[in-house]
Amino acid sequence: MQKFKFPTEMLTGGRLPDQVFTDKKGGYFFFEFPWSFGEEAWNFFSSISKFYGEEYIFVRCIDPDYYTYYMKNFGLKAEFCFPCHGTPEEYTETMFKFPEKNCADAVGYRGDVIAWGGSSGEWVCWGERFTGLCIFQCSLSEDEFLAFYSKLSGVFPIHTLDEALDGLVSIEFAPDEYVLFQDRMREVYG
Repeated sequence: MQKFKFPTEMLTGGRLPDQVFTDKKGGYFFFEFPWSFGEEAWNFFSSISKFYGEEYIFVRCIDPDYYTYYMKNFGLKAEFCFPCHGTPEEYTETMFKFPEKNCADAVGYRGDVIAWGGSSGEWVCWGERFTGLCIFQCSLSEDEFLAFYSKLSGVFPIHTLDEALDGLVSIEFAPDEYVLFQDRMREVYG
């Protein structure tokens, strides 16, 4: 793995339903959090990175903290830099088998908030286990992104905000909490 600096300037430090990205670029697209650690996610992230001519894809566990939790307990940071021409197997193995001392603490099992980003700064993705949701943003317009996405194979399904709120998120919350979450998401990302 390469030494790198995760592009934290792309993130606000907030949590959903509040704004998690510092800049509004293009459109927002959503997918299910569990998809984010598998081969379909790697195929998507590497495809968008190649589109932007990037060399690396950054992944950081935000919660538990990539540095304090993982360094304290395992002597390693849960922050990764993958070459965008790497394999899905390398990605999934890292997500589910790091740290080797205790795979139960692997990001794919233990990570509650995760961020992904490309080395160009043209795209970023945020995922939260609690909401069951990942939100992806890139500099392409909505139409440009959908045209790009339609040419991909072996990737997870993406959703608009309305589809995500109605079909993915609604099952994660009690009805009264859902209404508040939905309203705030529509205000921020709609």
